[in-house]
Order: sequence, then structure tokens, then C-alpha cells
Amino acid sequence: MSTFIKRGTLFLTAILLFTTVFLSSNTFAATTQDQYSDNLIPKMTSHTAPSGIASASQEYGPMYAAWKAFNRSTSQSYEDTWEPPIPTGWLAYEFASPQVISKYTIKNITPRLSSDMNRAPKDWTFEGWNEQTQAWDILDTRTSEMNWIGGEKREYTFNNVTPYKKYRLNVKANNGGIYVSIDELEMMSKITEPTEPPTEPTEPPTEPTEPPTEPDSNRALLEITLLNGAIKEFDLSMSEVNVFINWYEAKASGSGSISFAIDKHGNNKGPFKSRKDYIIFDKIINFEVSEY
Repeated sequence: MSTFIKRGTLFLTAILLFTTVFLSSNTFAATTQDQYSDNLIPKMTSHTAPSGIASASQEYGPMYAAWKAFNRSTSQSYEDTWEPPIPTGWLAYEFASPQVISKYTIKNITPRLSSDMNRAPKDWTFEGWNEQTQAWDILDTRTSEMNWIGGEKREYTFNNVTPYKKYRLNVKANNGGIYVSIDELEMMSKITEPTEPPTEPTEPPTEPTEPPTEPDSNRALLEITLLNGAIKEFDLSMSEVNVFINWYEAKASGSGSISFAIDKHGNNKGPFKSRKDYIIFDKIINFEVSEY
């Protein structure tokens, strides 16, 4: 009895394990399935409106014009399709700007007679016009597409990373009818998820550190004579004097501000945090530096 229970437990465990793996694989497939845009061809009302150009190898009269395959009509009218007077031919659309198409759909006509079902395309290539080589690049090839149902839409995807302005469906053979007919042709592009480059871990910014400065032991008396005869005298460190000299020479060369502020330091009088004397460049006759 215990052996039977043990075997049953093992069997149940195997079933649960298989179910888990199966569901996990299906979930992975679903999350990695490619996504595509809506139909990029606008609802055409003529060969050139509202944008782009619809064209074909032949048209069996105005009622079966090329643009009828791009008018997004839900009408069941038999005359609302593209149809040439032969069982083969190509149907094309030229975008206003290059597009990377990697999916297209073909919708079959809604036939009036059972024999009309044979007008659906069977063998074809989907192509993009190469401006550089002036030739059609074959992007997708299909053969033996049979057993179409009236009004059926089939989807086809392929790998493509090259933008083309003009694409065409080049039908090599239909399913045995006297003409080839297409109710609607759509074109889509693959939607790619934006990928961000891995970011390097960032460290918090560090405050810039200045090298320790040696105490300025040298000082000097800066004596400035002004145009009005006044003489300004300042007891400053040599570093402050050098800053003044640099300003004066720069201004003499045509750059810098017109005035220079000199800190009076210990000569502050009153409850002031600081007092500065502003010297105007063009008021200076000369200045003298006496270092001590």
C-alpha cells in the first residue's frame, strides 16, 4: 500500500513539473513575441491622395484601380479591389519617406461566384525598390498559398532593417482564376523596445579641495595717485597687490572691468562687515608699491 502511494506521489509531482515548464515556456514565448505597428499606408482616395503613390502593373479599368487595394474599405463590393486583366501582376505603394517594412497583410476578395475564389494570389515575392542599384530587392518569397476563404486576411512577416520608399507585391501566379484580385494590402513595421546602455555606478560628487596656502608674510604699501591729485594708500598683502597689478595691466590691454575694489581691512569704521575702496581705471595717474 505504501509503495502504491509513493508511486502516485511521484506521478503527480511529474505532472506538476511538466505543467510548470510548459506554462513557463509559453509565457516566455508570449512575452518575446514581436510587436508591429498599425498599417502605415493611409486611407487612399486616389492614386496620390492623401499621400504617397499607389501603382500597379495593370488595372482592369477605373473600378479595379491600384489605390482601391489601399482604401481600407469594409464594403463587400466586388468592384472595390485591385485587379489586372491577367492572372499575374504587381501592386505597389510608395511612401512619402523611407519606411522599414517587415510585415504585410493580404485580404482576399469576397467572391460573387465560387470560381472567383481562384483569383487569390498563390506565389509571389514582396520587394523593396533599391534607389542605389535601381532594382527591386526581394524581401520575402511565398509559394503555394492556397485554400483562401472569401474576405480572409493573411499576415506575413520577414526580417528587414533597410528603409525603402517603395514596396510591391509581385504576384507570379494565382490559384487558377482568369484574373488575380486583391481586396486590401497593408504594410507594417516592427516595433522595437528602446534599450538603454548599462549605467556605471556613480559615486557622490566630492567637494573640490584647494591645496593649503602658505601664509603670506610679505606685505606692501600700495600708493595710488588719482587725476584730482588725491593719493590713496593701502596696507595690503603682496598677493592682493599682485591681483591689483594684474587687473591694471589687463585693463590697459583692453579687457576687464573699469573699476577695482580694494579691501580696507583694519581701517573699517563703524559696525560694517567690510569696507572697500573702488578705484576707477581711467582716474589713475600712477601707483607705487613699497614692499616690506
